[in-house]
Amino acid sequence: MACASSCVHQTANLEHERHVVKGLETPLNRKISKEWLSQWVSFGEGLTSGGTPPGEPSFAFLAREGYRTIVSVDGARPDLESAHRHGLSYVHLPMSYDGVDPSVALGLFRVMQQSDSPVFIHCHQGHHRGPTAAAIASMAKGLCSQEEALTRMELAGTSPAYSGLWRSVRSYQLPEKGTPMPILREAVAGNLLIEAMVTLDRVCEWLDERASFSDGAGFQSHEA
Repeated sequence: MACASSCVHQTANLEHERHVVKGLETPLNRKISKEWLSQWVSFGEGLTSGGTPPGEPSFAFLAREGYRTIVSVDGARPDLESAHRHGLSYVHLPMSYDGVDPSVALGLFRVMQQSDSPVFIHCHQGHHRGPTAAAIASMAKGLCSQEEALTRMELAGTSPAYSGLWRSVRSYQLPEKGTPMPILREAVAGNLLIEAMVTLDRVCEWLDERASFSDGAGFQSHEA
């Protein structure tokens, strides 16, 4: 897939590009979580991935920056009330760490084809599922090539351990013309599978954090 002109940065400049996104933090945005902003990664003009917006100021920030559509691939119910207060709409496409379900990929394709304003895609922490979904969305819109999308996932910190996520991006193909598109919903609720997914998501992320801490701190067993 050819990369559109909006995807103008070369791989060597991706870290700089991430800092440009982080540079959105200004005195006007002092109430915005620095950690949340540091998770932002651009997947081309008008498409960003990150973590769950942490409260009212973050939704105001998104609206102020021109975003109108938020896509959540987390299992938890989105904060629709805060989003609506700032003129933002949600699309809820829960996905697991195993890979991108075909229905989710089609949902992302539909979002990108319909949106004429910037789109923010998030999971819980912004490292794994969110960047994967953004990679799919960027290819669906023609913002990034497969190679560029994969590089941006690396920049976001997507773990190689989630092989299904990487495989979904490497194998992604645009849907054929006439493929039925899924209905886009603001919140998927009342589903025991989704609720179980939320719990599993939190456990997986906690384990991932512990593994990172152990690697960085030189963890030693009690027997050492």
